[in-house]
Amino acid sequence: MKEQLATFRTQLEEFARKHKAEGFVTVEQVERKFSWSTGRAIDVLETLLKEGLAMIDDGHRDGKRRYWFPCVTLSSDSTGADAKS
Repeated sequence: MKEQLATFRTQLEEFARKHKAEGFVTVEQVERKFSWSTGRAIDVLETLLKEGLAMIDDGHRDGKRRYWFPCVTLSSDSTGADAKS
């Protein structure tokens, strides 16, 4: 299970990188992209949340929870100057 979760995590981190312009993913986006069940998508997203790799936003007017990945956004946005410090 731990190995499978690591694979899911890697897939999801890559997906989050591709959605960097939005800055977040939803359970529905993850379900569609990976053909995962709702339960699997939530389990993986919640695990990343517990590990501190994701943050949640429940305040959107459509009521859908958004999972933000600041670690992906920040590392992807780093410039050479930032990398030196």
